[in-house]
Amino acid sequence: MRFSRIFLSLHGIAVFSVSAANAGALTDYEIVFSSDRSGYLEIYKMNGDGSGVVQLTDQKSDMPDYDPRWIRGTSEISFQSYRRGGWRTWKMDESGDNAHRFLDYPTYEGKADWSPTEDRIVFTSYRPAMNLYLADKSGKVLKQLTYNEGYKVITDHGRWSPDGNEIVYVSNMDGDY
Repeated sequence: MRFSRIFLSLHGIAVFSVSAANAGALTDYEIVFSSDRSGYLEIYKMNGDGSGVVQLTDQKSDMPDYDPRWIRGTSEISFQSYRRGGWRTWKMDESGDNAHRFLDYPTYEGKADWSPTEDRIVFTSYRPAMNLYLADKSGKVLKQLTYNEGYKVITDHGRWSPDGNEIVYVSNMDGDY
């Protein structure tokens, strides 16, 4: 059964990503989410009705694995991790296997969001200030999208519009988020 993927975020409460085979019962959905139920912030997967909880990461570190998202058009999950030093976007199979870095710049890279056409990724990076960048599906950076010059202005959380023609993001450019 092929699943389509939907990302949901309840800011400050939970961040999770849902996949749905079709509209219907909650058991038709899979959810990936972060939880500290093991004592460390790790990534889990469960059915939409809350059954079948499976822990996918097991880093046992104060530097968490968090912000999981289904990667559109695949059975992979992207997430943020501090593995090997530095915040990076990682990818893994839906089973939790084959975790590897997706983006690999020497400083922070994160909050990756795949386009509806599945061929482009918008992400945040410090190069040298916090800006949005566009990469292809292999992780090759194509272009810088915002141009903040210092650490006083933050641009983050880029997300694609449903049609893939626009990107929305959060910024304090006007002094407030």
